[in-house]
Amino acid sequence: MKGEVRSDIADRISWINQQTTPVIAVDVPSGLCADTGTTFGVVSKASQTISFIGFKQGLTTGQAAQYCGERYFADLGMGDQLLNIIAPSAYHVTESMVRSLLSVRSRVAHKGCFGRVLCIGGDLGMAGAIRLSSEACARAGAGLTSVITRPDNALSIVMMRPEIMAIGWQDSLNTVVDKLTWSDVVVLGPGLGTSDWGQSLFAQCHHVDKPCVVDADGLNLLAKAPDYRENRIITPHPGEAARLLNVSIAEVEADRFAAIQRLQQNYGGVVVLKGAGSLIYDGDTLWICTCGNPGMATGGMGDVLSGIIGALLGQGFALAEAAYVGVWIHSRAADLCAQSGERGMLVSDLFPFIRQLVNPR
Repeated sequence: MKGEVRSDIADRISWINQQTTPVIAVDVPSGLCADTGTTFGVVSKASQTISFIGFKQGLTTGQAAQYCGERYFADLGMGDQLLNIIAPSAYHVTESMVRSLLSVRSRVAHKGCFGRVLCIGGDLGMAGAIRLSSEACARAGAGLTSVITRPDNALSIVMMRPEIMAIGWQDSLNTVVDKLTWSDVVVLGPGLGTSDWGQSLFAQCHHVDKPCVVDADGLNLLAKAPDYRENRIITPHPGEAARLLNVSIAEVEADRFAAIQRLQQNYGGVVVLKGAGSLIYDGDTLWICTCGNPGMATGGMGDVLSGIIGALLGQGFALAEAAYVGVWIHSRAADLCAQSGERGMLVSDLFPFIRQLVNPR
């Protein structure tokens, strides 16, 4: 389809949407773009969608969740024949993929085996962001987790979570250099802010030649001083992606697949474009995670994701693996948590489920 749905068809779709009987969309809900997940005006709202031969990527992200209902796939006997003709445009992140990468730990393992992760952020009034990110890092299995934050925040973090080594920083360059030297992985941005304090830390840290996860205000500062790095994971939501690309949010959401490709071309490394149907792209392969629910629309969710990904990098996962496994664990934990209800779900409610999911069964 191209362009808006014709008026006569739009009238029929509107009539269907007014009915109380179940609606099954055959292949694609009418009015939804099978390639991008954007809408062409009015869209039929299905209770189930069954996609044939190849599962359409547009059914997995963007506005698709609003219209597809439960999604099913039937290859109509094509199976491997189709794969011999056409390479997949993307891969669906599945539990089996994640489980295959979560090995049982050695019985003689010690904390030095699982990474030293440094989380940087928490400007005035945003202590919670760096606390959530660092605790998620520890809960996801990092060997050692340390924090550089505002001096006023350090004590509260240590009091509530003594396993995290929090350092208050004001203007001592040696402190930052020492901790960067100590670390294996850096998580930069949760609650960092854009004041002189945050900008100074960003300037000192974001060029460090170590695997790095950049999120939140780290992304906003990166948008002002763009650079290209191969050993970095960036995790923008649509608003941050728009700033990084200097376009509108509507343009990002109109074609999330094109947006993530542009982000990776401009910034390098691995990109996680968050949202309903999060996308992960490393320049060669695209992954899609369809776990997650609207209960995740609350403050701090992105901070927890950055901590999980940082922990996986510390445990030796490759950049792309850490990104798509981290996204799945985060989203799946939210789905398990939402069994008690989506509304009112807090990001800290996810921690018991994160711990459950990072351990192999």
